[in-house]
Amino acid sequence: MSFIGGFSVSADEFYRCWRNYDKDGNGYIEKGELDALLKDMVHKSGKTANPDVIKEARAHYMRVLDENGDGRLDVNELAKLLVPEQNFLLNFRMGEQLTSVDFMQIWRKYDSDKNGYIDKGELTGFLHDLLTRKGTERAVPVAKLDEYKKQILSLYDVNNDGRLDIKEMVALLPLEENFLAKFKGSGLTASDFSEIFDHYDQDKSGSIEGAELEGLIRDCLQKGSASLDLDYAQLKESAKAMLDAVDANKDGKLQKEELKMLLTKK
Repeated sequence: MSFIGGFSVSADEFYRCWRNYDKDGNGYIEKGELDALLKDMVHKSGKTANPDVIKEARAHYMRVLDENGDGRLDVNELAKLLVPEQNFLLNFRMGEQLTSVDFMQIWRKYDSDKNGYIDKGELTGFLHDLLTRKGTERAVPVAKLDEYKKQILSLYDVNNDGRLDIKEMVALLPLEENFLAKFKGSGLTASDFSEIFDHYDQDKSGSIEGAELEGLIRDCLQKGSASLDLDYAQLKESAKAMLDAVDANKDGKLQKEELKMLLTKK
């Protein structure tokens, strides 16, 4: 990883430094923490962390990396320092944002044993598909997949159980803002209902089901409480309870009239 002042550190050292200073796991290094992080990285590279070097590094990084100007760095902003072969995750996260339905489709595909976690073997499959997507057809050595898997787990496996739960996967994938957030209050118009239905009925089957339904329910619950943090079992239980309440024809899907019942139900 190139670093101002002519020194470098490895990706593993970068991740260890990040985890050490992102104490609350919120994905940000606040401005006051940045000096300590920079000093740590300088020391790990074997250089002397004199005040001038740290001051120059801080000013440089905040100027070129703090793109949104919020006075802090998230992991993706700081990860731009990684050399190209180590910043695959950044390239992915900076790509097209996923809808909640996209996310649930990915979750369902790679949680192949349906145990509510992306285990190490499933994560390998996810990474392989990620790195060979869009017709690139480039081979990815097993050793490289293992390296990337370790990097992801070191950053996103918060409880260190060697797998990713749905909350940890949300932090990994680049999700767009909750689609329902733009609909304020309870006075939805017919046009609003149509727009919402069309957004979640991604396969245009005339029904919202499967990953579409789970994405909708997740957005509904999080619109009511932005801090709500459900695991997959809780999400499935909530989806079943909400569907049971409005699924008039008991087909396990939502048609447009049933969606109206769901979104207007007190």
